[in-house]
Amino acid sequence: MRKRFFTKVGFDYTETFSPVVRYDSIHILLAIAANENLKVSQFDIKTAFINGILSEEIYMQLLEDIDTGNDRMVCKLNKALYSLKQAARCWNKQFHKFLQRFNFQQSNADRCVYLDQFEGEKMYLALYVDDGLIIALS
Repeated sequence: MRKRFFTKVGFDYTETFSPVVRYDSIHILLAIAANENLKVSQFDIKTAFINGILSEEIYMQLLEDIDTGNDRMVCKLNKALYSLKQAARCWNKQFHKFLQRFNFQQSNADRCVYLDQFEGEKMYLALYVDDGLIIALS
């Protein structure tokens, strides 16, 4: 028998929206890369969602294989899990803070496009949930 557990909006989470880069922005960035002879690299962050910090208190039951002698024991999650509805949003907030520490500036036109200059050279970053593009000199 498969157990089903549900989270409730307003109780377990308030928002799930996570911004993603617009296709128009990707097209513009690729045009800039072609025009300025920049290298385009794609990345995927495999452990993205477990690095998102939860702002809500979420508890989960222990796995059936873990015997603590107490059937009522639960775990409090400190970080998001892939299956949580708010996981992508939590991850996006953490990644945004990370980019700000390295002086990346968020675009006014697209919240998922960032710009930085390193030694006078421009670097662009576009974020789509846990995937992204980096466009810079090679």
